[in-house]
Amino acid sequence: MEKYFFTKDYSKKFTSTKKYRPEIDGLRAVAVLSVIFFHINSIYFSGGFLGVDIFFVISGYLITKILIEESIQNKISLLSFYERRIRRIFPALFFLILTIYIINFVILDDDYLNNFENSLKSVFFFYSNFYFWFESADYFAPINSLKLLLHTWSLSIEEQFYVIYPLFFLFFIKSLRKNFLIFIIIIFLLSLFFSHLAGSFQKTFPFVDIENIQLSISRDGYLFFITPARVWQLLLGCIIALSEDKIKDNFKNINQNYLLFSFIILVLFLIFGDQVLTPSPSIITLIPLICVGSIILFFDNQKKSLINLILTNKYIVSTGLISYSLYLWHHPIINIKNYLVVYEELLLFDLLSLIIIFLISYLSWNYIEKPFRSKNVKFQKVLIFLSTIIFLIFIINLISKNFKKNLNLDKYSVNQNLILNNDEHNLKIKEIEKEWPFFLYFFNFEIMFIII
Repeated sequence: MEKYFFTKDYSKKFTSTKKYRPEIDGLRAVAVLSVIFFHINSIYFSGGFLGVDIFFVISGYLITKILIEESIQNKISLLSFYERRIRRIFPALFFLILTIYIINFVILDDDYLNNFENSLKSVFFFYSNFYFWFESADYFAPINSLKLLLHTWSLSIEEQFYVIYPLFFLFFIKSLRKNFLIFIIIIFLLSLFFSHLAGSFQKTFPFVDIENIQLSISRDGYLFFITPARVWQLLLGCIIALSEDKIKDNFKNINQNYLLFSFIILVLFLIFGDQVLTPSPSIITLIPLICVGSIILFFDNQKKSLINLILTNKYIVSTGLISYSLYLWHHPIINIKNYLVVYEELLLFDLLSLIIIFLISYLSWNYIEKPFRSKNVKFQKVLIFLSTIIFLIFIINLISKNFKKNLNLDKYSVNQNLILNNDEHNLKIKEIEKEWPFFLYFFNFEIMFIII
């Protein structure tokens, strides 16, 4: 046992990951609902894009807890780890891609189809965050609604993290286990620092504008997609997992009303934040993520409290259980709705799209996601399912290249609307910068002071 990260004595008091924690699914529900409401209409949750940040923290925490427990039990296996990730992520994602490809081919116009086909390889190989960054660094621009797979940028970051992080974990637990937490904290700080260098990067080689390196908060979403600027959010969850028992030893019997206060702050960021005043990633968004961390650390399911009632409510927990499918399906459904009704901002369409999102997501979770995660389904069957979908996508791609180019579709109304919305978006950013010069200057000064 000495060669592993924890000693026998320490492992006795380690909190097992096998104990189900409904509040984690409660937090997932909050995260995915805020993202959905933001994309349906940003008026509802203007800071809803921060829901992805919450997902990152939760992912970092859970993955680290799993690896710690397996190291204690002497059961760490990279093959087993990656198999679980494939079962968890690939089947539902691949089925989504196939379905959207068919819809693209049958219903949508050439612009949607071309954007979709151009992004396919980056989604399959999990570098879509860099692909979309090279295409258009501004995540919030309305023109991006042409990209029905845009939301896969966050899955790419998580998969990149899942490939690299376990390797570092194994290396440290076998040779430098006492220094692992210090190593993670250093990378966390470097990543947080990196997320404030937006003005120092360019999209052409060598990618760094050495003459103009400066610290600032990126309000144009320039580093929104970039893994080095995002990894600190995943590592925050890792740090919480690695130091959880020690923190709990020093802070016992935390009043659950403090967690309710943290939750209120989190919700305020989700409702009232935006990409200018609460840009992500930045040190400003560290505030709501610390609130998430405090809930993960100190939530007590045995104590009756309002925060317990909220996060363990059966409807909230049920939403959290299907949060992955909800995240997968919400973006293409919302943008297909926008295409069909030409951006009519009617509550009826918003409610209808929300119902469709939940219905399809439940079916995806129940008939695809859940079965393939079960150990009762052999991994060979998972691979056969994935191979079949890849083959069908290949066939559709061949048909698309030979037949779709011969169709002449009227796409002026949608594309013109998108162009107008995109121009309005850019003007709005400039107006805010003019109206809030002192505010923006204050935060730029603050970030330099805090980091340096």
